Amino acid sequence: MDAEKRVPIKLRPVARKHAGKITEPYRIMERLLAECDEFEPIREAKIRMYWRKDWRADVDGVIVGAQCAKASDRERLLAEEHGESVDLIILLPEKAWDTLDDTEKEHRLYHELCHFAPALDSNGDQKQDEKDRPQWRLKRHPIVAFPIEVRRYGVDRILDHNGRMLIAAETCDMPLFNAGIPAPTGSWRARTVEEALELPVSAAKALERKGVETVGELADLVNRDLWWMDVPGVGKAAAEKVADAFAGFWAANPQYAEAG
Repeated sequence: MDAEKRVPIKLRPVARKHAGKITEPYRIMERLLAECDEFEPIREAKIRMYWRKDWRADVDGVIVGAQCAKASDRERLLAEEHGESVDLIILLPEKAWDTLDDTEKEHRLYHELCHFAPALDSNGDQKQDEKDRPQWRLKRHPIVAFPIEVRRYGVDRILDHNGRMLIAAETCDMPLFNAGIPAPTGSWRARTVEEALELPVSAAKALERKGVETVGELADLVNRDLWWMDVPGVGKAAAEKVADAFAGFWAANPQYAEAG
């Protein structure tokens, strides 16, 4: 077959052991999980890592350094068929990894681990599926800023930005901006994305892998600029379809906009 017709393979597993020794990515990740108290809630999670063909910078010069996702039901099933388990996934840049210094390698893994959290029920207990497997979710970035923004307003103000937004949202009656405020049972925020919005199958699956299950969680996500760049499998075109689905949702449910 002509070499230029070959489809590149973008993923391959990161072996946990090589020549009897734990490989560097797993050694760093397992050390962070053991040493950092903030990761105590996810220490029992089965985390698998994959090398990914290196990402390229986008038109704004932004490049992905690593990515994370929840294992899908299919991925869990395939792993179980081979006597293994997987709950959460981290993707690392295959070629760039060896060019990074030790601090950068640790930082990238630390950042991805910060995204992981147990999915809790209304009693504060971790959810289980029908096979008694623990359920997990992905946390969003509470801090999002441009470098020029940091230089203009300073690090301290950027760090406190989300807290100020939450305070302001307490009196805001615009549904899309009620991020982080507990919603009453039966509100629009509690409705599932699958039930409430007509999304392309690929986008719905990508959001599910990202841990976005409710309309409220999706509303919080799409309020961010270029939000789709943090969701593997969703591009700009799919993001526009998500926006269209939201517009249809509000048009069909004016009572939610009125209630806030």
